[in-house]
Amino acid sequence: MKELIALEGDLLDEEQATQALAAFDPVWGTLSPREQSRLIRLLVEQVSYNGSTGTITVTLHNSGIKALNLESERIAV
Repeated sequence: MKELIALEGDLLDEEQATQALAAFDPVWGTLSPREQSRLIRLLVEQVSYNGSTGTITVTLHNSGIKALNLESERIAV
C-alpha cells in the first residue's frame, strides 16, 4: 500500500505535462546534439511501432516529465 501511495505522488496531471512540454520547444534548438540525446533518453521510456495499424506509440518516463516541469518552473522564477 505504501508503494502505491508513493507512486501516486509521482503522477503528473495534464496541466503539468502541458507546461513541461511547452517549455521544451524553445530550449531544444539551444541544446547540443549530445544534450538533446540525453534529454530524449530522460523523457522517453519506450517507442513501439504497430506494423498492422501503422501506428507509433511513445511512452514517456513520468519522472522525466516531472523533472522537466520542475526545471522549467525554476528557470521561470
